[in-house]
Amino acid sequence: MIDRGSTWTLSMLEDDRGLLYAGSRQAELVEGLEAEGFERVVKTRDSAFFGTDLAGRRRALEVEGLVLAAVATHNCIAHTSADAFAHNFRVAFAEDAITSTKKDYASSMLTILSDEYRQPVLSGEPLLQALKSSPWTQRHSGRTPMGDT
Repeated sequence: MIDRGSTWTLSMLEDDRGLLYAGSRQAELVEGLEAEGFERVVKTRDSAFFGTDLAGRRRALEVEGLVLAAVATHNCIAHTSADAFAHNFRVAFAEDAITSTKKDYASSMLTILSDEYRQPVLSGEPLLQALKSSPWTQRHSGRTPMGDT
């Protein structure tokens, strides 16, 4: 019998293993990421929108776009970006801050999402410029998770 109250996906339950666990080293913030004062969303499924108030919180802050960074591009990034698209948020992918255990799946998924949903894959200076020029960043004195602009 599958536990319908579990936060694990069906494949995690079938394989009896998850990916990241609260309190583990793998679940810690990346060194150099300035997260103090920023909201956090505790994600329990592939999509950061599933079972969370992420869409409502973004709308309350008048956020129109998201920059996604995560592990498991072909799962978490794919589901979150598709849900963001369904909620009418613009999405960009932080190329240097996403990865996957299945590189060929990840590459194919990014191509599909980028082409089909018009979600660009950005890195380096173009990514910083996108963050700096966002209306949210401008309203909040140039503060981004990568430091002041």
